[in-house]
Amino acid sequence: MKKKPSTPIKTPDFSGLDAAELRSVVAQFQAVIEEQNIRLNVQTKELTVAHRRIEIPEELNRLLKTQKFSASSEKSKFQLNLFDESELEAQLDDLTLVVSLCLAG
Repeated sequence: MKKKPSTPIKTPDFSGLDAAELRSVVAQFQAVIEEQNIRLNVQTKELTVAHRRIEIPEELNRLLKTQKFSASSEKSKFQLNLFDESELEAQLDDLTLVVSLCLAG
């Protein structure tokens, strides 16, 4: 079911106009269209600038969320085994014991 527009568009009757008057009407319509195109271009540029201004805070927000909620570098699994001083000292003690036993034996 199609709805009819509440206010139907009235088209002007150009049948009584001569060629010069028709050219004048066409020129007026072209001027209106040109004005609307200029306004549309300006609005498109303004919209592009606004989108760029919005993208910067959005990217900053993503970065801050990543920094806040991602795993910190101190909690990485691979870093736990990088340096454990007490374990290293125990291994050194064991190694010196083995070396001293080998030299004594």
